[in-house]
Amino acid sequence: MAITEDTTNPAIKTWTGAWTSAQTTASFTAAANTLIVAILSAAGGSPSLTVTGAISDSLSGGWTLLKRQNTAGTNIGGTCEVWIRNGGGVNTAAPGAMTVSAVVASGTGGTGGQLNVLCLLGADITANQNGATAGATFNNAAAVQVSVAAGTGGKIYGAALNWSTSTALTVLGNTSDSRSTSDATNGDWWGSFKSTGDTAGTATYGYSTSVIGHIAAAEIKTGVLLVGGGSVPFIGPLGFMSPVQVGRRAIQLWGLPAAVDVAFTGVTASLVFAAPVGAASVDITGPTAALVLAAPAGVIAVTLPGLTGSLVFAAPTGSVNTGAAAALPEIVLRPRVAC
Repeated sequence: MAITEDTTNPAIKTWTGAWTSAQTTASFTAAANTLIVAILSAAGGSPSLTVTGAISDSLSGGWTLLKRQNTAGTNIGGTCEVWIRNGGGVNTAAPGAMTVSAVVASGTGGTGGQLNVLCLLGADITANQNGATAGATFNNAAAVQVSVAAGTGGKIYGAALNWSTSTALTVLGNTSDSRSTSDATNGDWWGSFKSTGDTAGTATYGYSTSVIGHIAAAEIKTGVLLVGGGSVPFIGPLGFMSPVQVGRRAIQLWGLPAAVDVAFTGVTASLVFAAPVGAASVDITGPTAALVLAAPAGVIAVTLPGLTGSLVFAAPTGSVNTGAAAALPEIVLRPRVAC
């Protein structure tokens, strides 16, 4: 599922005065199924002092820092940071109206900066956002760009700043501006950017303009793949197909009987099964391995790290081991998202 930006994004927050208190966006309500990304570019107290930021929100959500670039030099200060937080997960209500704030976590804030908050659809949950990151500091004028060793199918989001002047930087061909600010008051430029298309391996992102500046970039990995037409079916012993929703990295089997014989085909990564009540985790590394799943509480969590292509569940012996065919419950695959 491609990553797209939802229309619930709040207006960008900018400031030209001293960064001594929280800088807060307007209230917004993230839609269900979103990953919220906060992109911060801000000045430090002086070129030789390091400053770090922190992100919080009015709902006390948990934020994860993906990348910070804040190396202080004789000619440059400030920080560029990319943070994420789960919004509403699949089959989970949206978190409700919130504001997002940027504060100085350490060091001394300078004058000027911006906070760009985006709500992404199709991105994986925070716990699975372990993609590539990269950053660079240019204490002397150079093209503000960085190479990111990303995987495929995701997006790059990042922050940048022009410490030299308030002139906007020129994006590379594979990079798009994602709301930026020319700060004529302080003679700086605050930028946020994204990859124009999906990632397809290692590539350089950013700007062609040579200035003194920072850049921080992070890969946002694609997440839940909702399948409605049966390309990822469950094939039961009676030939029925249950309703199917498949998370690319985490799904649950609900309503299981005491034991089910299941075979897996077309899987290119190991599967991990963990029954939440008392059962140990089991790894299946063979693509056609069979396993008896016991779920005393009726639920088995299934993690599919790096799954590509379709996944077919089929009873290898043509039967479900329930002891009685009449007792066969409906088996539905649902994404498991922790918010």
